[in-house]
Amino acid sequence: MYDLLGVTFDSYAGESFYNDKMDRVINELKEKNLLTISEGASIVDLSEDNMSPCIILRSDGATLYATRDLAAAIYRHDTYHFDKCLYVVAYQQDLHFRQIFKVMEKMGHDWYKGMEHVSFGMVSYEGTRAVHPQGARRLSGGSAEQGGRKARRSSRRRARTCRTRRMLRVRLASVRSSIPI
Repeated sequence: MYDLLGVTFDSYAGESFYNDKMDRVINELKEKNLLTISEGASIVDLSEDNMSPCIILRSDGATLYATRDLAAAIYRHDTYHFDKCLYVVAYQQDLHFRQIFKVMEKMGHDWYKGMEHVSFGMVSYEGTRAVHPQGARRLSGGSAEQGGRKARRSSRRRARTCRTRRMLRVRLASVRSSIPI
């Protein structure tokens, strides 16, 4: 699908890449007295921020998405020195990312301000949800080329619209500045 859309990556790391990087997160949370035990699980209490706790370790010691996402954020900042780090993930993960960003803030990493969750709604194609098994087959099957062509056309059309809007704003601004008050 990425090839059809013309998308390339400079680097690519799956979830397991961060397995050996999670101890650093856990140790830092412990050193900063941010971890507490609740029902056997290690959590960061976010109640004063009107959020449910961010679970770092389950009661059996297993890590969770939050642990990996914290490790990934630290790794990405240390490696890429980003000014902006965008997480383009469905809106159902809003709370998760608010928790992650709040934990990063509590850890004292001021660069968390450059992290942003860009949420989106349900993805569908011809009336079928993409997350539904039938939708996934339809998106990855013969219609993928057609979808890629549609996405490229839409992208070009939006780019033209944005350029036109920018030019219009510049023209309006120059007209306003030439009118005496």
